[in-house]
Amino acid sequence: MNARSGSQGSNSSSVYPLGNADLKQLRAMVGGNELGLTPAFTAGTTSYRVETSAAQVEIQAIQADINAAVTLLEETYTGARTVSLAEGDNIFKITIKAKNGMIKIYGLIIHRN
Repeated sequence: MNARSGSQGSNSSSVYPLGNADLKQLRAMVGGNELGLTPAFTAGTTSYRVETSAAQVEIQAIQADINAAVTLLEETYTGARTVSLAEGDNIFKITIKAKNGMIKIYGLIIHRN
């Protein structure tokens, strides 16, 4: 019983007050419509895939901690970024760097048909 109460009481978002390098949200959008990620987004999963026939996709990556930095294509950004796609697999690395230096990398493969 002690293990159960201890695991539920202290494992909240306050465990890493300055070290949260998770994403809160990851979306791929075309013309305002969200493409379905495979698998469905969860902060603990770091590899995703999506398919489209569009030449451009907007990638929205929202960090869980407002103080963390989001980097895509070697540029820090907030909110969303439009990327051009070649035919076939387009591989994107989204890096989240927490204020304390903790880093987490999410991979997104966008396959253009």
